[in-house]
Amino acid sequence: MALKAVIIFLLLVAAYFCWFAVEYSAYIWIAAASLPTLCGIGLARGRRWAGYLWYLLAMGVSAWWLITIAGMALRGWPGSDVVETVDSLIPGLLLLAVAIGGSIAVRRAN
Repeated sequence: MALKAVIIFLLLVAAYFCWFAVEYSAYIWIAAASLPTLCGIGLARGRRWAGYLWYLLAMGVSAWWLITIAGMALRGWPGSDVVETVDSLIPGLLLLAVAIGGSIAVRRAN
């Protein structure tokens, strides 16, 4: 069940990338959509390499978020408002939760 959620998530991300590419004429995002699409199809077909691709995507997204937070901290973030600071962290923490939860689901399936 959890692996199906990961596959659906990957295909939704790919669909969003494609929509973004068409909506904003940024067609490079169609190429970016190929990775989650390939990973989702591979996981659905039970391919071992797809698990490694998921780990790579999850690690890349997690590292990107942590580097972004570190860069913002070096520029003077967080601000004085605690609520605003916590609100700004929630989307990234949810993304980390998906990366970790998805990695656990992929590991159990392989």
